[in-house]
Amino acid sequence: MILFTFLGAGSYNETTYTLGEERQVTRYSPAAAAGFLAAKSVTAFLTSEAEAAHRGGLEKALPAGCALRCVRIPGGRDEGEFWEIFHILSQEASAAVEEQAWDVTHGFRSLPLLTMLALTFLRSGLGIRPTRVLYSLYEKDAETCPMIDLAPMLALMDWASAADTFSRSGDSRPLASLINGIRSEYIRGESRTNEQIQVARPVYGLATSLEELSSALALIRPSLVDSSVNWLQDKLPVAEDALKFSPRTRPLSLLLPRIGQCYQPLVPADDSVSAHLECRRNLIGWYIERGFYPLAATLEREWVITWLMSRKGKRALASVIEERESMTKVLNRESDEFVKSKTEPVELADIPDYSKLFNIWKKLVEIRNDLDHAGMRPQPKSPAAIIAAVEEAFTILKNLPLEVE
Repeated sequence: MILFTFLGAGSYNETTYTLGEERQVTRYSPAAAAGFLAAKSVTAFLTSEAEAAHRGGLEKALPAGCALRCVRIPGGRDEGEFWEIFHILSQEASAAVEEQAWDVTHGFRSLPLLTMLALTFLRSGLGIRPTRVLYSLYEKDAETCPMIDLAPMLALMDWASAADTFSRSGDSRPLASLINGIRSEYIRGESRTNEQIQVARPVYGLATSLEELSSALALIRPSLVDSSVNWLQDKLPVAEDALKFSPRTRPLSLLLPRIGQCYQPLVPADDSVSAHLECRRNLIGWYIERGFYPLAATLEREWVITWLMSRKGKRALASVIEERESMTKVLNRESDEFVKSKTEPVELADIPDYSKLFNIWKKLVEIRNDLDHAGMRPQPKSPAAIIAAVEEAFTILKNLPLEVE
């Protein structure tokens, strides 16, 4: 194991460092940490002043057989030096091939904070996961200085990444994965009673509902979105209490209100036809807001057919493939005749704003075909043209009346 650490230029008194039941008497926290962790080498990040003051003392204090390597860093007096320190720490950490741990006790000024930020980035970006990040509650005249392990707090980066994914895309599967991981570790813990295990059980239902809802959204399954959101909404009121089985779930507790707000528009307010049409239309907007234009284009095309069938009193048959194909043929025929020769519609003459609908329908058909064939056709649409067409279609769909009963 390699231990990365810091020393400032100030003075350090001898004290007793403790980690659990173990004890080490020394002036230097890195020496104690190296002893606790049986480190084979120590890399110390030092300014020139700190190296002059402490290199010799630290080298003597390290356990036998533990080699010291010093790496020079600037003093961290401005943003430029902060980035230089970050670069140096990152280079050293990413180059290490052995298991690594960190001791940030004697990091001067903002170095402990900067180190934790660097480690969260390295964990997320490069998969570097220190086994320990030790920090001692060092006080100059204290007889004992307990060491604590901050490594579990690096999991906040996982929560930050999952929360960012949810905020940008509405995908809550990374959040569900974190919940399940914490729950599994908790259940496998030593001396768990059956009662304690049962306390954590509701969390599995919460995670499952998040996973199924996100999958339904990703695969454009509106009816499953309805049931999954309703199921999730049933779980949320008791989720905060259920999450109390472990303090590591607290980040999710803060996100629960946003999760409910994010998905609420995707379920119908009641059982009316107009409410169902509205929530499906909301889902199109939900996709567009998050940049899922292929999903939005697919749903726009299907929504138009469902809307027309509802106008024609066939809402109950909207899931019957033959009926949908029949309505699609009518729309294709009458929109083609209108666009080419301004022939007035016959079967769809009672449709409001049919001229706008016919024009956008032709674009939706083209865009959907282009997307389905991955642009592998003559004169494929540019990404900008696809986005513009999907957004234009949604603007028209938003103005179509929903009251069809």
